[in-house]
Amino acid sequence: MATIKTAVSLYDGVTGPLRSMARVLDSVIGTFEDLETASGNGLDPAQFASARAELSKMSGHLETIE
Repeated sequence: MATIKTAVSLYDGVTGPLRSMARVLDSVIGTFEDLETASGNGLDPAQFASARAELSKMSGHLETIE
């Protein structure tokens, strides 16, 4: 039978990899921002802001889980 400890352990095993993915996504967004600057504004910067906002929400949810 699952206990609270088991549930916490399951969540705890997930937050580390999700945080790692969030760091990588942040790096990817930064690289696209650099590309946008280098290409003379060929990409839409609003999309970067939107992606960063969603990433921030995800980080907040991870904080809640922990």
